[in-house]
Amino acid sequence: MYDYLIRDHDYQLIVVGKHRQEILNQSIQAFFNAQLQSQLTNFETRLKVTKKYLGFKAKVPLYINENCLWMCIRSYRHPACFYINQRQIKSYHREGNDIVVLFYSQHMLRLTGHRSFFNQLEKCRQIDEWMKK
Repeated sequence: MYDYLIRDHDYQLIVVGKHRQEILNQSIQAFFNAQLQSQLTNFETRLKVTKKYLGFKAKVPLYINENCLWMCIRSYRHPACFYINQRQIKSYHREGNDIVVLFYSQHMLRLTGHRSFFNQLEKCRQIDEWMKK
């Protein structure tokens, strides 16, 4: 399972997880579409449905399955988009204005700015509650 993904300055997708880093030459939409294909949906449709039912305006988390819920730290439209798989977070703590995230793979990540991280955690909680209905 993947821990997080980020698009670099060359528009390549860097996917980190399972003690390795993969560089993919594809769009973030193509990456998510491949994950959603077995559910007969795609990236745009999943975002629209989530927005409609939960009332999110921007930075919508992307639910793939019970093991994969992608938190949108930076939008997919941003040149340096950034998503974290919430299901792979073991723990996190705040250090000043930063967040230090520890994943189950024992990989550690430091994020600058804590507001978007905590906002995304709250949205993920709402998605989890909605999925339990």
